[in-house]
Amino acid sequence: MQSACKIVTWHLTESRRLLGELAQDPALSIAAKLDSWLIARCSVQGTGRLALREILQFGPIRSLRKKPNLLPVLDELFDADRAQLVTIDGKEFISINPALLSGGV
Repeated sequence: MQSACKIVTWHLTESRRLLGELAQDPALSIAAKLDSWLIARCSVQGTGRLALREILQFGPIRSLRKKPNLLPVLDELFDADRAQLVTIDGKEFISINPALLSGGV
């Protein structure tokens, strides 16, 4: 029953996210696309964080491949508690909220 609830919750969240993109302003739509890309990339790589440098190089939206354009979009994700900026050994990483990687909302 709990597994079924998690699946239903995920589908409802995805529906809300996809349909919500139609009504939201372009800045939030870009943040949603980046969010999806970050989660997918972390899942494929089996990690909970990505180097900021990697996002700047391979990000899903060309305009976000420049740091001044990327930082405000990341701030949206930070404010929504979907990610955070961490520094390890002088390198900047974007750490994804673990609940998002384990199938949570």
